[in-house]
Formats: sequence, C-alpha cells, structure tokens
Amino acid sequence: EDVQPINVIVERLLDQLYKEIEKKPLIVMVNGMGGTPLSELNIVTKYLDEQFNQNDIDVKQWFVGDYMTALDMQGFSITVLPFSEELSEALAAPTASKYF
Repeated sequence: EDVQPINVIVERLLDQLYKEIEKKPLIVMVNGMGGTPLSELNIVTKYLDEQFNQNDIDVKQWFVGDYMTALDMQGFSITVLPFSEELSEALAAPTASKYF
C-alpha cells in the first residue's frame, strides 16, 4: 500500500477508536516508535485534537513522545484512557526510568 497522508491514517484509527470510547473525559497518549521525529508526532496530536474537538470529546491530558519504542521503527500508536484524577497523577508522577 502506498504511503498515506497523516489525516487519512489518523482518520482510519479514529474510526476504530470511536467504536470503543464514550464521550467522557480522556487521557490520550501519542507514542512514537523510536524513529518518528517529535515534530511529526506533534502533527498527529494537532490533528487528533482538532478531530476530538469537532466530536465534543474532552481530552484532559496529553502525553506525546517515545514511551514504548520498537528499535527505532517509524510510526506511532494512539492510546486512549478514561480520565480519572488518580490515573492522571500516576501517569504524571516522577520516575527514575529513562522513559516515562
């Protein structure tokens, strides 16, 4: 398959996500696979934010970066979690690990 524009790829992922998520506050992680520049992950995040806003989905917290990598592979993943104060604090807590 030919390389697709980012909006086409994200819309394909969103079609699947919309089947699973409710319109409740969310925590969203845009994870790079190790070889995708942060600038490209930010483009994905901006497009996601626009789509979520158009669909009245409230994202309370974003995480964007390389959290779970695959040997510097190109690409990204999107993780969506229901928002809670407890989970939000746990995800943002200090850690000594190199990532996250």
